[in-house]
Amino acid sequence: MKTNFLITMMAASLTSVCVLAASAPVFYPGNPEQPRIQFLKAINGSSAFITGNGYGDRFPNYKGHIKNETNPIVKPYGLAVTQGKIFVCDAGTGTVKIFDLEKKMIGTIGDQKIGKLGMPMNIAIDADGTRYVADTALMKIMVYNSNNTFVKEISGPDKVNPNDPEKMKPTDVVILKGKLYVTDVANSQIVVIDPKTGAIQSRFSQAGVEAGDLFKATNLTTDAAGNIFVADTIGGKVSVFSDAGKYLRSYGGIGDQLGHFARPKGVAVDRENRLYAIDAAFENVQVFNNEGKLLLPFGVAGNTDGGLNMPAKVVVDYNNTKYFKDQVAPGYDIDYLIYVTNQFGDNKVNVYGFLKKL
Repeated sequence: MKTNFLITMMAASLTSVCVLAASAPVFYPGNPEQPRIQFLKAINGSSAFITGNGYGDRFPNYKGHIKNETNPIVKPYGLAVTQGKIFVCDAGTGTVKIFDLEKKMIGTIGDQKIGKLGMPMNIAIDADGTRYVADTALMKIMVYNSNNTFVKEISGPDKVNPNDPEKMKPTDVVILKGKLYVTDVANSQIVVIDPKTGAIQSRFSQAGVEAGDLFKATNLTTDAAGNIFVADTIGGKVSVFSDAGKYLRSYGGIGDQLGHFARPKGVAVDRENRLYAIDAAFENVQVFNNEGKLLLPFGVAGNTDGGLNMPAKVVVDYNNTKYFKDQVAPGYDIDYLIYVTNQFGDNKVNVYGFLKKL
């Protein structure tokens, strides 16, 4: 699906979701528009491994939300997915929970004395399986190998500002061209780090409200061209930079209408260069094309199926659709998955499917 994803936004609003009875699928947008996205299930703990269709009796002999979870997620923020595993940064427990969809078991990172995490906010996973965790409380990037064993911590030295008393306070991290790009919320900058030496190689942007400035940037992602998308949370926009730090453009701006932001956080880009941007205040996800045009908002606030409650992170995943096919409504298949974390409420991690009609 490419340009046919475009929908007329004249009648669209946050109420465009079709929230039906428990026996019906939850689609976005609602009638009379063609469904593009379906809520599939919520991941809150061990119940994630209970199968069943997402539009009917999702859990055998159970109705409603599961309150007494085994190994529950408490307060999730960041999320990453690789090889059938979902990594959830749980600030509430100070660990990263690993949901192994193949083995149907939950593991953890950061609960041991060596390499213990404080407040993990986001995680990036390299091609060799190395895990990089941005920990806001420790003010470090914590590094673990593919076996989840602690390797080292990264907090400098800072070759750019060696005498700067304000340490890097990381909130997100991505891997691009062999380097780590980190949001430093304390200095409103993007920090570029050599993962081998841990040295800060460069910084770009600065605190401010002009084009190219950032005001408490919190989240970031990359696209296929190697551009970096940064959620400027207080600045109310998503800014785009080259890998060298050159400002390119921005999406949105402060406002209370669709296409604007009050508190942007998680960002993701799909293979069609569509931007998915969370707004923690609006409690929705807004989808833009690469020209900055709003295509679709989805999600509503609350503890309904698919509901959002202070959402933080959005991730697009093309590689693990097979684990959620039993949740899809008849007549559809999944092109890719969209994960959204919620810091509060009954739905800690919402899983949505971008639909393709059979």
